[in-house]
Amino acid sequence: MADVIFTEKQLKRLRRASDITEIQMLMAKFVECLSKMRPADAFALFAKDKNCSIEIAESGRYDGPDHVKKFLDAYDAYMADPSDKRGWMELQNICNPCVLVSDDNTKAQGYWTILAPSAKWAMPYPCDQEKLTAHWGCGKYVCDFVKEDGAWKILNLRLVWFLRSEFVMGWCKQPDCVHMPAFPGLKPDREPDYYNVYNADYGCASGGIEWGPYLTEKF
Repeated sequence: MADVIFTEKQLKRLRRASDITEIQMLMAKFVECLSKMRPADAFALFAKDKNCSIEIAESGRYDGPDHVKKFLDAYDAYMADPSDKRGWMELQNICNPCVLVSDDNTKAQGYWTILAPSAKWAMPYPCDQEKLTAHWGCGKYVCDFVKEDGAWKILNLRLVWFLRSEFVMGWCKQPDCVHMPAFPGLKPDREPDYYNVYNADYGCASGGIEWGPYLTEKF
């Protein structure tokens, strides 16, 4: 059989398709670490670059590999604490991927929307007692990626929750019944860059009807 010869344009499309698939699998692995309640395992998915960072909801942003690891280790220890995990469930379904890869195939940006049926200890209306609560989560992952040693790694990861709404009350009556403060003894490097809560009158409280953040039109 004769060798198949690809044009440079075809090779570029194949590389881009391969990169996008690898990045999507990388994010799937990150979500799987959360589903297994083992956030510490996700550190292997992050770049060793000094500019790497993680920001989960309103817990703050942690910069640099050392602080990313400390955050994930603290998250792991919290997950391992059984005192408030009876009935715990969070099924993050990430969908609508949008991934932009740089022309030199070394950097990328991406976002995924989230729909997460969940059950956690929360403060449902009238917000006077914490108890196991079924709720909906809706939000977005917004990430930067970099290629290290030929493999894609997470450079910056942000999880924005638009609503975490009690199942019966719904998001129009109670948009946010769950909160994720900074872990005890672990001070974030920065306050959250972006955190929105659904508002029945105006959409996102700090973003009008916009459901950002969004990617740039061209990487």
